[in-house]
Amino acid sequence: MKLMKMHLAVCFVLLAVVTFGPRRVEAGPILRDIDITSILSRHPAGNSLGLAYNPVSDVLHLAHGSGSGGGFIYTLDLDGNVIKELDFEEAYRAGSYPTSLSFDRVTGHLFVFAFGVGDGVGNIVEMRTDGSAIFREFTVPIGGGGGILVRGDSIWQAMFASDVIRQYARDGNVVRDVSVSNSFPGFPGPEDITSSFTNGFFLNDFFGERIVEVDAGGREIAAISTAALGRGLGIDADASTQRIFLQVNNSDIYVLSSDFIGQIPEPSTFTVFGSGVLGLIGCYLSRRRCY
Repeated sequence: MKLMKMHLAVCFVLLAVVTFGPRRVEAGPILRDIDITSILSRHPAGNSLGLAYNPVSDVLHLAHGSGSGGGFIYTLDLDGNVIKELDFEEAYRAGSYPTSLSFDRVTGHLFVFAFGVGDGVGNIVEMRTDGSAIFREFTVPIGGGGGILVRGDSIWQAMFASDVIRQYARDGNVVRDVSVSNSFPGFPGPEDITSSFTNGFFLNDFFGERIVEVDAGGREIAAISTAALGRGLGIDADASTQRIFLQVNNSDIYVLSSDFIGQIPEPSTFTVFGSGVLGLIGCYLSRRRCY
């Protein structure tokens, strides 16, 4: 009987450790933290909503602008030094400002989702990274549309008002909508989008403070909290180096390793407690059969 009580005591201790012991830290491996507050203080242009990594030059393109204060695109090295400042109104159109960016690895061009071009619409603009040439543009309804991603023969857009990611052909025709409503029930949906390391997508959840990974069909693979870092405003990723670039709070760009998204999401307290209780019952029954 004493031995059985000893085993029960051990089980209770293990249950307490599992249930109430140290918890997994939400934020995963951070390779670099780039402070952008001084960059965004150059102009009273509002929020910074677009971020694109350029693997050809190993630089970041950062959009700045969310209203009548104009818009700018900064090119930064990975230490946060400004290499170039582009006045987007001068390069493209008066009154316009960039709200999302995506670097096209096929053409070497920068794609910009521009607001301020008309009531209820935005333009997706293909341009040189230095703004010296505009190649083409097409108009899409704003309608709750968020960040854009260019890859292969398609352009993708996060549609936060309808919980889908929309695929366009390169000429601007809509190909299809892929639902991500299981990961974003109700309003709002994903704010920004980029390619994952497995040909799916990383979706930035601004309000939920998460990065959600889905496959090409919109099915969730993982959802990782970014609450320890801040609310994400722009996201990009580089599959060749397995890095994620996340701009948060108009203040920092975090360079994250693949281990960040590879974390096992922490189970709820009740799930852990229930597992512990089952283990305790099994432990007790196994001891009982011995007496």
